[in-house]
Amino acid sequence: MGGATVAEFCAPYHRDVLEYLCQPVVSGFFGWQPERSAAEPSASCPACVPP
Repeated sequence: MGGATVAEFCAPYHRDVLEYLCQPVVSGFFGWQPERSAAEPSASCPACVPP
């Protein structure tokens, strides 16, 4: 992931990945803008939650 934003991280995939999967999570849960927010903190959050 490096220093990629959420939008940059989702760019190689279909736009629905950003619009319907990642954007609602980072915008609603964290209050972040996908174009300005790093992808790594939001991606590491589910790893902290027990199964």
